[in-house]
Amino acid sequence: MGDNNNNDDTGNGIDTDNSDEEVDTVANYNDDFDPELESDSGEEGARSEPGGASEGTGGGQGLRWCVACQAEYLSSVETCPVCDAPLQDGRPTAVEDVAGADEDKLAYEFHEWSVESRVMMESLLVSAGVVHAWQGTTLMVREEDEDAVDAVVDEVEAATLPTLDPEADLVLFETSDWTGEHQSIVISRLVSDEIPHAFDPDGDLVVEQADQERVSGLIEGVQSGAVQADDGADAGAALLGLGGVGGEGDGEEEPVYEFGEVRLQGLEAQELMGEIFVAANRLSKNPRHPKSVEAAIDRADEIKAAALPFGFERPVWASIVEGSVALKETILDDDAEEEDLMESARELCQTLRPYV
Repeated sequence: MGDNNNNDDTGNGIDTDNSDEEVDTVANYNDDFDPELESDSGEEGARSEPGGASEGTGGGQGLRWCVACQAEYLSSVETCPVCDAPLQDGRPTAVEDVAGADEDKLAYEFHEWSVESRVMMESLLVSAGVVHAWQGTTLMVREEDEDAVDAVVDEVEAATLPTLDPEADLVLFETSDWTGEHQSIVISRLVSDEIPHAFDPDGDLVVEQADQERVSGLIEGVQSGAVQADDGADAGAALLGLGGVGGEGDGEEEPVYEFGEVRLQGLEAQELMGEIFVAANRLSKNPRHPKSVEAAIDRADEIKAAALPFGFERPVWASIVEGSVALKETILDDDAEEEDLMESARELCQTLRPYV
């Protein structure tokens, strides 16, 4: 289940500009779009600024949008060319339209969820009539709708997580001597590796016999501290700081990471990563795209100046800083070939993809 926290942020969702494919897009997916020249005609199919206010979960005739990246398209497009996700009808609700000025909002973070799960979440929320908005992978809802949203989260998780085969032989692992941290890491790995599992009434772990050796090795690795975020653990576990640290006596010293001093507030880290991902993705196809060149340089400076954001493992944020700075330096290198820039952009996209 995604985390839900009180959140009064009302900033707009991440703008996206990361596709050169020939599709009927609107707003910033069209290089010729100028917000100052935006049409007020209200005609179907007219260009419109993304994230514009819409009532409830609908609005905007002749438009579709992507849950994964919040890009908007004309109704002739069925699948997002960037995320390969089915598009939703209408326009996304703006964050500021989720609740009134005197109403509290809740934020649910779904960065660990697949695109398919978030698309299912969107459909169920629309069916339930829950007013909501997406800001990257963060879902914003009214506090009064918390119970309804929790029910939808439970439904999505039940539908998407692998379940035990009722015909399979089962194996039980006692968990009475596990620490809370160990249990969190094991569960995270079981989910990310899509290993069917359950917990019995006593809290012990139950898996299929076919997975016994794999799970046993995982548990031993977690308890010894040998399981690390980059040895097969999913990126979501790394982002949450669930990855273990190398075991004692392995002869390796932990690297020293240095970060900036600017503390990011709320969703600023997510927004920065989303914006530089958009720029890098466009540069990986069109290395001299003016807007993306400028955005990549500016966002790289902000990321380098930032202190370690809350919830990030130091190695994870260090890799994001390193990739962002490398892309900026390649852009500014007069001797760099276009292919060098495109490769640097692709590498940064690969680093950022699990977190945007």
